[in-house]
Amino acid sequence: AIVAARQSIPDRFRSARLANLRQRLPAVPWTDERLRSLLSVPTVTLVGASAAGKTTLACALFRAHLDHAMAADDDAFDAVARSRFFAARDLPDLKPDDWDRACGAPLVVLYDVGAESGDKGTYRDSDRARVAADCLARRHDRNVRTIVTTYGRDADWKSWYGDGIARR
Repeated sequence: AIVAARQSIPDRFRSARLANLRQRLPAVPWTDERLRSLLSVPTVTLVGASAAGKTTLACALFRAHLDHAMAADDDAFDAVARSRFFAARDLPDLKPDDWDRACGAPLVVLYDVGAESGDKGTYRDSDRARVAADCLARRHDRNVRTIVTTYGRDADWKSWYGDGIARR
């Protein structure tokens, strides 16, 4: 089961780890202590331009959770083994089991949130954006860990999904 969680990470990011993060992203301004502190935060939103290193950091955090589960008790292992990496653009097309996992797994990386609707602009009326907003709201309501990568700032999130999601 943990293999499926690892395999959900795109190939080019699969080797990302906190231990090799500085090699992959030499310009990362955070201390190792600060990076490790992100492991205990329920929702981590990584914001930046394309190629800034958001997804590499998200995958390194995801792998740290998976690696910790390997050494933990059976309950922690089973819970984290259900975790996955999902591209926001793929959420509307998920099979029911994968949708349930995207909304309720103990840890999910949601990649490129805000880009699921295509053109930049107001997304509130987009079916794809509604699906992404629904997933984010469900994860928030269930208080499960979520790592989000996005290029959008606070004002963008308000225009895309409304105030409720932007506040979360």
